[in-house]
Amino acid sequence: MKGRGLFVSNEERNSLPGETGMQQSPIDLPSEATTAPHALALRYAPTPLVVGNNGYTIQVDYAPGSLLVTGDRQFRLTQFHFHRRSEHTIAGVPAEMELHLVHQDTAGSLAVVGVLFTAGRHHEALQRVWDNMPTKEDEKRLAPGEAINAADLLPADLSYYHYVGSLTTPPYTQGVLWFVLSETVEVSPGQIEQFAALFPQNFRGLQPLYGRAVTFNRAVE
Repeated sequence: MKGRGLFVSNEERNSLPGETGMQQSPIDLPSEATTAPHALALRYAPTPLVVGNNGYTIQVDYAPGSLLVTGDRQFRLTQFHFHRRSEHTIAGVPAEMELHLVHQDTAGSLAVVGVLFTAGRHHEALQRVWDNMPTKEDEKRLAPGEAINAADLLPADLSYYHYVGSLTTPPYTQGVLWFVLSETVEVSPGQIEQFAALFPQNFRGLQPLYGRAVTFNRAVE
């Protein structure tokens, strides 16, 4: 098996053990969920633009200094990457793409923010990533003088669905805190097709909920 960090092909994925468990992701998010206020802050700063193609997705590595804060816990943003189509669905409906912002705390625990992309207007911040997107596997590009702020990829409304799940790629580690934003972000059909030309279907299928709680939260500092 060729090493690709967290990412492998669908064929390799199906041959791997460790997919079992009752906290797997992604899931179908219910249109009606228990509403609760929840302390969440996304404190993102610009980072030098480093874009990699790991054979499964396009990933942007993030320099230290950007945080997800929930309650008294802090998680550092380490990278973000993309899936086509979306991995999560809402009331059974997928989006065109999904952005995952991956965070880790000092103990190694993980928290992921999911952002659903729909077809619409051209997205300037995303285009900076696409303009430096390697087409060859295992290639990485540093865009000289270019920076990106993950905050520019977020919607205005940070309301979100919250549940405890897993990574959606091997080793499918459980205990991941998921925050899937309910408001979508528009990107152009051309931008969707530019990614799909490299990765037409790099999403994991839906997993059983197994009675897990899913809440709908309005983010408060």
